This record gives sequence, structure tokens and C-alpha cells, in this order.
Amino acid sequence: MDEQLVVFLYLAALIVIVVGIYGGWWSLSSMPNYIPEVIMLSLIPLLIWGFRKRITQALRTAPSSSPRPLENHIAAPPDESANIPISERPIEVNTVQVEPIHHYNTRQELPFVDMLSIAKSTVEMSAVSFTILTLQHYEDVRFGINRGLKFTFLILDPNSQYVGKQTESYHATDDLKNQIEKAITRLCDLQKDYPDDVIIRTYDSLARYSITIIDRVIAENAWVRLERRPAGRASKARSSEAAYRKNDIGFFNQSKDEYDKIFKKSKIYHCPATS
Repeated sequence: MDEQLVVFLYLAALIVIVVGIYGGWWSLSSMPNYIPEVIMLSLIPLLIWGFRKRITQALRTAPSSSPRPLENHIAAPPDESANIPISERPIEVNTVQVEPIHHYNTRQELPFVDMLSIAKSTVEMSAVSFTILTLQHYEDVRFGINRGLKFTFLILDPNSQYVGKQTESYHATDDLKNQIEKAITRLCDLQKDYPDDVIIRTYDSLARYSITIIDRVIAENAWVRLERRPAGRASKARSSEAAYRKNDIGFFNQSKDEYDKIFKKSKIYHCPATS
């Protein structure tokens, strides 16, 4: 694309000269009076063509006004060609230093759509209610499914004995059981449209974190986010940590094991048949 722009500039300058001569901007008879100007105009396309490689390089290295969300929100995999051990060095992305484990103070700092943007195959999520997901990101999930993603949702059983205990750390206007039931209904609607791409499981245990695992079986793209649930704090204001498996395999495995513990205690949820 940059080479095409250089060629375009070259041709544009050439066209300006030709049109100027034959379009009446100046005449051939009067051209001797404008010899310096004519020489300069004639040199423009030659200079553009002669320095086309440098111009192309400058265009490629110019800073972008709209950096990719992935590089701004999610820590990227390290450069494995470096000699310094991964555990002892920060990761450089577009000259910005980020740690192997990336820290976020709120959900707004790591938008849900950016999380989905890195997924290639699977998205596994555990949460108490999935209220925000089903109300605000329902279409984002549908879009992800339509581009080939498969989702697994682990949600607290609305009849669990732990609903009351989870309520203590859950900031909500409605009662928690009601929110869980509404979220399950929405997830079931999604499953009815995509029966092969959506799995719903309910668990009957305490879960200290909300966990998202992306592409766990794709080593070069496996990524995990662990979100904390401080008492009385709104969902959007919760802090989290996230990292690629390549960046910090210890953190990835620890978070994955936490998710798997919940999964083993869960059971498949069978959505009611439609009439």
C-alpha cells in the first residue's frame, strides 16, 4: 500500500506538469520566462521516484493514530529470540513496557470485546451470574460464535446453598438468585440458536474468582484472566490480572486449575424445551 502511494505521488506530479503545459496554465512560447520554475516542477516526480524507498520506509515507521486494541489492553507474547529469560524481563510492545501479568483496576480497562478479539477457538468462563454479559455483551458473544468460537459458561446454581454467601460480595439491585435465573434464561436462548457452540454448566460451591480462559489448547495463544470479587464492590469496578501462557505459565496454570476445580464440581444444565 505504501509503494502504491509513492507511485501515485509520482504520477500526480507528472500529470500536473503535463496538464500545465497543455491545459493553458502556461504556454510553450512563454516557458523560457519560467525556466527555474519549470526545472523545479520537472524535478518533483524525479525526486519522488528516486527517494521512493526512503519515503516508503518513513510511511511504514510513522506512528499510528489508532493503535490496535490488542496491543493496548492485553499483554502480548514475548519475543522468544531474546537471550534474557522471560521471567526476568518486561515485554516490549510498541515501545511500551508491560509485565508478563497485566493488571487492570476496572473492567473498562479490559473491554470484553478485546478479550474476544484474541480468541481463535474456545472461550471458557466462570462467574456467579453473568448478568452484565447477558445484558450488555449478548450480541458480542453471538458475533464470536458466528466467527467460529465455542463458549462454555460455568454459573452458580440459583438454588445453591452458597447463593447467600456470594451475595455478601455481590453488588446488585435485585436479589442474586433472580439475577442468576435471568442470566440462565438468556444463555439458554443462546444455546437454542447455537446448540453445538454453547455449553452451560451450574456449580454448587464457593468460587473466589471469575475466570476466563481463551484457547487453552493452543499453546501460542492460550490466555487467562482472573477477576477478584471484593465485598461490596460493583462488578464493573473489580480488579483483575491477565496473562498469556507464554508470558507466565505459572499464573496461567494456577488460574486454569482454579477454573477446573469449579468445572469438576459442576453439572451440565439442560435448558427447558420450547413449546
